[in-house]
Amino acid sequence: MINGDLNIFLDLMKRGEELIFTYRGQKFFLEGINDPIKDEGGLCLCRWEPPLDKYVWQGTPTKEKYFDIEEFCNAKLFDGKSFWEIEPEVEWVDC
Repeated sequence: MINGDLNIFLDLMKRGEELIFTYRGQKFFLEGINDPIKDEGGLCLCRWEPPLDKYVWQGTPTKEKYFDIEEFCNAKLFDGKSFWEIEPEVEWVDC
């Protein structure tokens, strides 16, 4: 991970914090979203640049205290690659 510590990034992801990162000229926004009515939440990924008008990915809702980051990290969202595969090229831009 460029400009950040991967372990801190993963810990913040697990807590549902808002994270902004870039990969190959694209800027992404990852956040945890809670639905208090259903008492569940999940991770959601948006692409900010180039603009996209909807979520790129939404995780499976869960009632757990922390977000399941494995689902996100293993999903093939980035040119057919997982977050684990692209991590060396990811730049954390909000740290």
